[in-house]
Amino acid sequence: TIDNDEEVIENNNALSNRFNITVFPNPASERVNIHNLTRNKIRSVEIVNVSGQVVYSESGESFESRDKSINISDLTSGMYMIKVIDETGQRVSKKLSVQKF
Repeated sequence: TIDNDEEVIENNNALSNRFNITVFPNPASERVNIHNLTRNKIRSVEIVNVSGQVVYSESGESFESRDKSINISDLTSGMYMIKVIDETGQRVSKKLSVQKF
């Protein structure tokens, strides 16, 4: 039973290290902010519309902090997916609602 307990602890640690982000404000109109909830650096960000077209893409060494602010003023109202990859290759996607007033 001790081995099982150790396995549970390892699994909990793996979950806590899983890449995750918050996206705010949501809905957004002019800018959207991405906050990385882990220590890993972001490697790339894509915003994809409902047709699957990439409407924003950025990658490389430009991500030095855990926060990223993106100008979305040229996007039309609608639903989008923000797809983010961290430096270890972990991926996470979040829905983004763009509302123009």
